[in-house]
Amino acid sequence: MLLYAVVPADATAPDRDGLSDHRLEIIRSALAAVIVEECPDDFRATKENSLAFAEIICSLATTASLLPIRFPTMLATRSAVLAQLQASETVWHERLTELHELSEVVIRAQWPEPEQERADASKISGTSYLLSRAAALQRRDASVAEISELVREWTREIKVLPSQQGIRIACLVANDDILRLKRAVLGWQHAGDQRRVVVSGPWPPFSFAGDQESVSA
Repeated sequence: MLLYAVVPADATAPDRDGLSDHRLEIIRSALAAVIVEECPDDFRATKENSLAFAEIICSLATTASLLPIRFPTMLATRSAVLAQLQASETVWHERLTELHELSEVVIRAQWPEPEQERADASKISGTSYLLSRAAALQRRDASVAEISELVREWTREIKVLPSQQGIRIACLVANDDILRLKRAVLGWQHAGDQRRVVVSGPWPPFSFAGDQESVSA
């Protein structure tokens, strides 16, 4: 069984197929429920499947509050899913309550790298390279601090996400405050020199789902 999301115990069963073209099912306990799909033994966790999984989660989030479960989390049987649900339902129910009417917004910020930072490390001295890297890290840390302070008024939680270029910050925001947050961040972009900022969302709370990511197979 492939697990998709934790939803309220009284949530309506989804009327759609999952990744394996099987009907999505809902398994319930007293305080919460889990949306699952029966999957073949040879199911593969490809990048394509991961993206399709995220699209399904976004679709499900339009009809119910939910906690996305990390892809691919699988349990062997419906009985195993129910046992996990009963063991975790109190924590999951509390987190669902906390996240009601909240969404995730992701802020991505980049800036042009100095010529020295883009240069091949073998062509510059060790000291110059280390100084360049230190300056880049300092710039990123300062940008994270600036953006975090800027959006604090509208965010319940903030997480800095891994990023190969620039920075990525996930913000947990009340749905009514998303537009205000986006305007503030775009204002920060215009106030700086050559900053490039993209604000995406609202998304289901992928980065803030919490303990349901620790389902044991």
